[in-house]
Amino acid sequence: MTRTFNILMIVALTTFVGLAGCKSNQQEEQASPTDAPDTQEEPTPPADPNDVPELVLREMGVLLQPPQARYQQDFDDRFAPMQHALLAKADAALADYPQAGNKVLVLSMMLRAANFLDYYDQTDESRERLVAVTHDILASDAPAYFKLTADAITTGSAVADAADKPQLLQDLIARYADTDQAGQALLAAAMIADVEELIDLRDELADKLQADHLPESDVSTFLESLGRTVPFAAILTRLDGTTLTLPDDLLGKVVVLEFWATWCPPCVEAMPHMKKLYQENRHKGLEVVGISFDEPGDGQKVKDFVAAGGYDWIHTFSNKGRFASDPTGKKYNIRATPSIWVIDRNGMVITNEAMDRTARTLNKALQRVDVIVAEALARPVDGPAE
Repeated sequence: MTRTFNILMIVALTTFVGLAGCKSNQQEEQASPTDAPDTQEEPTPPADPNDVPELVLREMGVLLQPPQARYQQDFDDRFAPMQHALLAKADAALADYPQAGNKVLVLSMMLRAANFLDYYDQTDESRERLVAVTHDILASDAPAYFKLTADAITTGSAVADAADKPQLLQDLIARYADTDQAGQALLAAAMIADVEELIDLRDELADKLQADHLPESDVSTFLESLGRTVPFAAILTRLDGTTLTLPDDLLGKVVVLEFWATWCPPCVEAMPHMKKLYQENRHKGLEVVGISFDEPGDGQKVKDFVAAGGYDWIHTFSNKGRFASDPTGKKYNIRATPSIWVIDRNGMVITNEAMDRTARTLNKALQRVDVIVAEALARPVDGPAE
């Protein structure tokens, strides 16, 4: 297996945002309890004395929480020793509780750690550790979500030297066809095909993804990496209670979408820049749509905030809450705020990451939004997004 593919799998395992922003803890919640334990609190005993105790699981979960870092290398250097510590703690836990009924939770965290360390260390030892963990997960009763990640890593390894590479990828897809991970299995196979330069198969799988699995998590990003245009489709609720249907209601306009919240300091800091962008370009055909992730019941708070700032573009609020609690946030797998997208006049996504996440300041990051918007506005109305 090439390590190039392993890096692609990290998309599903470790999320890093270079510029400081407000992040979702959705991934950690899916894998394990991650709240730091209170040292004064008596740990809850496991339901089964054979299980790994909750406190141990929580301690391992804390080691999966992304450290604060501005640049990718800094993140990697901080995260790597945490993952070595996690694997050591997991080994000890499985040795102490060999009959644990919650072994899957430990293995899922070990997979995330081992996969990252294989990318970071790039040693035979790290590769052997990753292979061992994937085999343990595939032999367990882990849910399809975790098995797919392990299966994709194993398949990526086997495909590199296989005589019939397409068949191995079709087999991967078939193993998950009747599960809730069917789309993600198809995506994993397409990603491997792309890395292995199986162009015809990659394009065939991409066609299926575009037809049947938009906008599942990471599918849009992969299709865009192939140069394909995908629509942004959502039914949103304006602050006055009326419905905004995208793309239909704003066809012919370049649309900047901002996922934000009043509780997010960088979002609030970005508002004056967005106001300036809107005022300077609205007459050229620009529309801005704010999609608020504020808490349920905070609709008036959002109204008061936008009124006080004179942020007079379209604002929507689902009244459902943060990130995956919001229907559009869940649909498009929004993991951090602010998240700024740009949509062309035909309703197609130009970019789902308009900010420059490598910038040292928020203002610098937002300057990239200005450039993308200017280029989009300069295109002919019926011109395709590049």
